Amino acid sequence: LEGMQKLMKLVDALEDDDDVQRVTSNFEASDEVIVTEVPLPVVSLGDSIEACDILVLDAGNAGSTFNWNTFENTQTITVTQSGNYSCLVINTAGCVGQGEVEVTIHESPSINLGSDFELCVDLNETDTLGVSGSYAMYAWSNGDTSSTVLVGGTGTSTGTVEYVLTATDANGCSDEDTIEVKFKNCIPQGLTEVELGIQTTVY
Repeated sequence: LEGMQKLMKLVDALEDDDDVQRVTSNFEASDEVIVTEVPLPVVSLGDSIEACDILVLDAGNAGSTFNWNTFENTQTITVTQSGNYSCLVINTAGCVGQGEVEVTIHESPSINLGSDFELCVDLNETDTLGVSGSYAMYAWSNGDTSSTVLVGGTGTSTGTVEYVLTATDANGCSDEDTIEVKFKNCIPQGLTEVELGIQTTVY
């Protein structure tokens, strides 16, 4: 009881103290919340894309989580077939973005100039280089842009010449092939072309 009486007296004394009352009345509580705005991931795959044989699609946003409609989970995917491709991207803040693109894959042409061969320059032999099929553009290594090239004939020097053809179709897809032609002298020294004809004639 005596202890209780002492406690009550202490409380009464504090209530009468002006300094204690002033501190108590001026006390305020506060808190602060910081809000950071995180932009949605932008997934720019394009509207429509045409490509030859193969195409790599990139969803950007490195470090995010990726979910393609092909069930792949990487930032980039390689496609070889036409179709619609979409990707759902979730960044590190949990924000979601999505992109979609229509892809058309064209098959590139396949050209073949044939096997390497030889021509006799001293007999004025010629041959025509070309490939089967029709293409929008032809580009030969000698600067010609026609579908075929005549090689050999008068004035041709001996030696091996490499001919390269790049053929491009209407879709802009192309293929390249190379052929080597060896130009050589076929008439033995001291023997004329007429004499050579006589020697190789069979009766």
